[in-house]
Amino acid sequence: MPDQPKSGSRSVKPSEERRTTIEGRGAEQNMALLRAWRLVGEGRMAEAERRIDEVLARFPGSRRAWLLKSTAQFHRGNYAGGVESSERAIELDQSDPEGWMSKGLCLAEAGSNEAAIECYASAIQLDDNHADAWRETGKSLGRLNRNSEAVQAFDKSLKADPEAHETWYSLALSLVKLNQLNKALACYDKALRIDPRNVGTWCARAELFIEYANQKVRSEDREDRTAAIIYLREALRNLDNALKIDPEHDLARRNRALLIEQVGQKLTEIPSLEGRPGIPALPEL
Repeated sequence: MPDQPKSGSRSVKPSEERRTTIEGRGAEQNMALLRAWRLVGEGRMAEAERRIDEVLARFPGSRRAWLLKSTAQFHRGNYAGGVESSERAIELDQSDPEGWMSKGLCLAEAGSNEAAIECYASAIQLDDNHADAWRETGKSLGRLNRNSEAVQAFDKSLKADPEAHETWYSLALSLVKLNQLNKALACYDKALRIDPRNVGTWCARAELFIEYANQKVRSEDREDRTAAIIYLREALRNLDNALKIDPEHDLARRNRALLIEQVGQKLTEIPSLEGRPGIPALPEL
């Protein structure tokens, strides 16, 4: 039975003394990791990694430090290092899905999508409603051109988090590859209602309208060819919206210039599809 402190004594039981020391170290570790996290947020990845290494030198059993190191390595393009750091975090706590997620993201970025999917599956096994794990599974499946399976994974992600812009955007990309253009358009529209200032979505939506136009312009029907011009006008409007948000966006500028070069300035004189029956209104910028 542990010794009891004497009445009125200021002494601390050994167990309490250890706890006080651990709590003090925990606060110190938290502050150091918070500083490193701020450096990551500022894009100062090399400096962040040096700070994290200082933490790990003192607290090699810090799972959070290993995960943060993996994040810094990911952003520096050191995917092998990121995998190794993630594995250290997994060794410390195999029941935490974030270690598996971190490893999967590094593997996917390195092009090992099959292995990444296995990591996401481990995260899902721990948390079946892990929206990020389902989304990243879908993205890796899409890179493997397994787009029907990708759509199913994105659907599961959206059930867990229906307001995730990235998931709607990624789902649209797979639907385009499956030539389900109308469904893809609806996904882009949903993504824009969540984040109307996302330049990538406006550019992707423009490319979708260009694909609509390409399908119509090959037709012998005069109405179809007229529709093709209208679709190209809609593509131009999307690119203009992208450039309102970011006037220096390289892809939007190049695609707009190419569109004008191929079709001419008359596109700017054609009314938008916006406001026509069956065409939902999008956010104003």
